[in-house]
Amino acid sequence: MAPTAWVGVDVGTSALKIAAFAPDGSVLASCESPLRVDQPAEGRVEADPDTWLAAVQIGLATVEGALGSVDVTGIGVTGQMHGAVLVDAAGAAAGPAVLWPDRRAADQAERWAGLPAGVLARVGGPWSPGMTGPVLGWLAAHDPGRLARAERVLLAKDWIRLRLTGALVDAAATDLSDASATLLWDAVAGEWSPDAVAAATVDPGLLPGVVASDSVVGRWSPAAALVVAGAGDTPASLLALERCVGGWQPGDQVVNLGTGAQVITPTVTARPDAMESRHVLIDAGGGSYAMVAVQNAGLATDWARAQLGLTWTAFRRAAESAPAGAGGVLFAPYVSTERGALAPIDGRSRPHWPGAAPTTAVGLLARAAVEAQVFMVRRARELIGAAPGRVLLVGGGGRHRWVQQLLADCLQTPV
Repeated sequence: MAPTAWVGVDVGTSALKIAAFAPDGSVLASCESPLRVDQPAEGRVEADPDTWLAAVQIGLATVEGALGSVDVTGIGVTGQMHGAVLVDAAGAAAGPAVLWPDRRAADQAERWAGLPAGVLARVGGPWSPGMTGPVLGWLAAHDPGRLARAERVLLAKDWIRLRLTGALVDAAATDLSDASATLLWDAVAGEWSPDAVAAATVDPGLLPGVVASDSVVGRWSPAAALVVAGAGDTPASLLALERCVGGWQPGDQVVNLGTGAQVITPTVTARPDAMESRHVLIDAGGGSYAMVAVQNAGLATDWARAQLGLTWTAFRRAAESAPAGAGGVLFAPYVSTERGALAPIDGRSRPHWPGAAPTTAVGLLARAAVEAQVFMVRRARELIGAAPGRVLLVGGGGRHRWVQQLLADCLQTPV
């Protein structure tokens, strides 16, 4: 009998990652490639889904080639959450995908604030303009023709999975974890919320079916491999981390550091009332986790890097060489709109170095941007409530040892 492997596909905001795993969990092959993010106008953050698909097809061929005689048994797909991919009747993307940092739906705030009492808590609140519901509301108000051409709205991983399996659009589905982060899914009733769908002013028929994350939804034809629904990137990483650390312990918290950042309490036993900044969403196993999300983590440091005209290596070296506290230089990291109590006090959502002079050293500017990222994480942890257990760090933004140490220093706890 030929050896077998399971393949995981992660369609992130800025990078695609694909890895093949043996039954014992060891990595047999992997690849990574950048993904383009477009910002065609102020406040708009988009991507061409066809570039995702092309990257996935190349990546799968690369991994399959590296596996040789190893049979691919199954494929699971994860990816960035929120946003929207509109899909036409043929399964093609009906225009660019709107991504989670997008701010165009800021004008929908009053509509979501007017939801009946308790609804926002049931759909995972608080609201954010980059979540699927508000994005659909903006499209209904400002681009109804594009919405009319759509047969379904999907999340990033769901569209990739649809194209890999060749499934009919009528059978397109998302999983519970991604559905719970659209601001449209009533996690208590287990259905799309009539009140939230009405706030989005869209036809309920546009919304996909919802299945468990481990449901088999098709096959990938080149290898006849089973394809499972998968989960959003945050619940998928929680599932993997839980296995890696031998299960959750009381008081555990997780910091996920990537383009955005999240501070997570991985297990909650009841859905609380709506809170200003805390989400309660569904995990990959059907349970619940609490989360405070930071929009401007790697998103803001990448903005700073680009403004300084540095490569990532040069940016990191410049930041590392500067003293702690960045010589008093500050950085406001608001590339995208923050949620609830993470929003800037003065209401100004724009990234800048307040008071910095043209002669301020590049290293100080870079250091200030990185320190702003970890202080945003600290504020998120204050909002969710610091716990006495382990702080577990995941995500590409925490790969480097000095960032890990900086975060531990800022949180004043081992990481």
